[in-house]
Amino acid sequence: MAILLFAVLLVFPAGARAQQDEPAPATEPAVLPAEALSYGAELEKHASPKLLDWARKHARDLLRDEFTANELSAASIAKLFPAQPANAQETVRFLVGYEVYRRSSSRQESRAAYLRDLDRDIEDLDHRIRMVEATGAPTLAAAENRNAALANGQRRREQLEIQRRLAASSEEVERKRVDTALRWLAEAHSRVKDTPVEILRAVPAPRT
Repeated sequence: MAILLFAVLLVFPAGARAQQDEPAPATEPAVLPAEALSYGAELEKHASPKLLDWARKHARDLLRDEFTANELSAASIAKLFPAQPANAQETVRFLVGYEVYRRSSSRQESRAAYLRDLDRDIEDLDHRIRMVEATGAPTLAAAENRNAALANGQRRREQLEIQRRLAASSEEVERKRVDTALRWLAEAHSRVKDTPVEILRAVPAPRT
C-alpha cells in the first residue's frame, strides 16, 4: 500500500492537480495607479494594430534582461519616432511601459500560481510520508517496502524543494518588474494624462 501511494504521487508532476484555493492577491505597490492603467488600456484601443504589435514586441525585448525605468527613456523613443511631435512620442513611450507592465504582471501571476501548486504538492507529500511512517511492518518484506516508500518520498520532496526555490526566485524577479513598471506608469501618467488617446491613430509603427 505504501509503495502504491507514492507511485500514484510520482505519476503526477507538481502543479498537475487543479487549483482549489483562492487566487493569491496581486503583488503591487502601496498605491495602484488606476488612472494610469485605464489610460494605457485606452491607448491599446486607439493604436493601430501594427503599432500595438510593435509596442508589445518592444516590451518583450525590454524584459529580456533586468528591467529598469532607465531603459524606457524619452530619447530612445524619439529616435524611433523622429517625425512625431513630443506629446505623441511620450504617448508611445507610455504605451510601451503599459505593455511592459501587462507582460510582467502576467508572468508574475503565472509563477505565483506555480508556487502554489508546488506548495500543495509538498504538503500532500508530507502527509503521505507521515501515513507511511505510521504504517506497521510486521514482516521483513513489509519493512523493506515501507523503507523503500519512505526513501522514494524523501527523494521526491528534495526534488520539489529545489523546484520551489527556483520558482520563488523567478517569481521574485517578476514581482520586482511589476513594481518597477507600476511606479513608472504612475509617474509617467502625469506627462500624458492631458493628451487625447486618439493621438495614436496617426502614429505608424517604426521601420525596423
